[in-house]
Amino acid sequence: MRKILTLIITLAFFGLTMNRACAQPVTLDPTFGDNGMTVIPNTKVEPHDQPLLTFDNFGNIIAVVKTYDGGFLSIIKTNADGVIDLNFGTNGVVKVPVSYFYSFPDGLKITKENKILLNCWKMLTQFNEDGSVDESFGENGKIIHNVHSTVVNLENDDYFLIGSNDFSVSKYDYNGVIDKNFGVDGKIVLKDSDYNIFPCCIKILKDQSIIVAGTQLDHGELNVEVAFCKLNANGKLASDFANNGIWKKRMRPDDFNDLYNEAFLDVIEETNGNLILTCYGWYELMCSFYPDGTVNKDFGEDGFYYYDFDDYDNEFHKILPYGNKYITKFNRKRIICIDSNGNLDTSFNNGGSFIGDSYNSFVDIKLQKDNKLIFGGASNDEFTIGRLNLPPATSIKQFPYIDNSIVVYPNPTTGELNIQSSGFKVQSVEVYDVYGRKLSSHHLITSSSYHKINISYLQSGIYFVKISTEKGEVVKKVVKQ
Repeated sequence: MRKILTLIITLAFFGLTMNRACAQPVTLDPTFGDNGMTVIPNTKVEPHDQPLLTFDNFGNIIAVVKTYDGGFLSIIKTNADGVIDLNFGTNGVVKVPVSYFYSFPDGLKITKENKILLNCWKMLTQFNEDGSVDESFGENGKIIHNVHSTVVNLENDDYFLIGSNDFSVSKYDYNGVIDKNFGVDGKIVLKDSDYNIFPCCIKILKDQSIIVAGTQLDHGELNVEVAFCKLNANGKLASDFANNGIWKKRMRPDDFNDLYNEAFLDVIEETNGNLILTCYGWYELMCSFYPDGTVNKDFGEDGFYYYDFDDYDNEFHKILPYGNKYITKFNRKRIICIDSNGNLDTSFNNGGSFIGDSYNSFVDIKLQKDNKLIFGGASNDEFTIGRLNLPPATSIKQFPYIDNSIVVYPNPTTGELNIQSSGFKVQSVEVYDVYGRKLSSHHLITSSSYHKINISYLQSGIYFVKISTEKGEVVKKVVKQ
């Protein structure tokens, strides 16, 4: 009976439901904000501006967006249901002045202490929970790294990576000190006689290697190919990946001779190590690669899902795992669902997509709970946060036969958790709250049958620990005292 109850809790946590539930329509959630949306006053934005969304350690929504009311970044805080936190900043908004017109937010992180870490252009700034600048961070709350960033990865707690418009990736610690052991004196330049990769997305993989995805520039002219590469943890090209570490391809037709922008914009790593990327260009698409950088031709059409809508004029961008499927946005107005085989999931919203109202746009998206999708965009030229009700997703694959071979102890715990497996190597451990939000990731550089993590920084309550092994995944419920 105990095994059955554990399995029920696990499957409920990851949203496993009957297939017929997927036919449920996608709708604005009337319990969120004002009938599904929260319009933030005095935050004039352009429809194409890219906000960043995340959740703090208590489930509140933190958003940051460039606003055109005098040249500011606006940081906004609402509770989980879209109610503006009037105690944050001034009436729920913190205005951060920026001196450069193209200063868009490109990195957002919530620390273990529930502080807000923001990168913009050349500077990291840290804020307290109430929106005030954390003057204990860096120099009066700021760290100047002097790198013209195009993309910043802040997901690791020990270091961050900056992709720059000089075709480089640099590695820093959170004191702003460059890691001289990375690349050459802390930096790798992705330019050679055979490639010029402009970084648009950086992803740290489970083994601490790094995917840098973006666009291949030919002879310094316009973007002409999609491209990505893999770096080892020390910042060197992984020669055993793809073609000496690089994969690139011209996506537009061979008979189309004009130059055309093309770029990879987002990447996720699946539990089996496969990589899923989204692309902007002549074709808006999603593609799948094996861990060695070869195309997974079982996905979509020889490895690629191509758009099949008539209303394209913008890119796929954010890609989110949705059970064993994927959610992405298309053309700022449309949310689509792709199944694990790389095909449009027509059972999603009775056709595979959801189109928003004409006055609203989807620019960034984030999953909340099992079947809630938070989006940030523009509504009548003002920044808006909204929530969609999604059909319950199918769960990730479960492997019940390894469940009894993995023990997590002590449980309950005051902070330290030991993870012991019998006969299986543990590859990574992730901690989630009861809403399905990932709170931390722990990746083993070398797989082992034993691993230890510390969750003392979490509040007392129930959490779920997802353990990835060489044979599959198992989820354990733990209690933090």
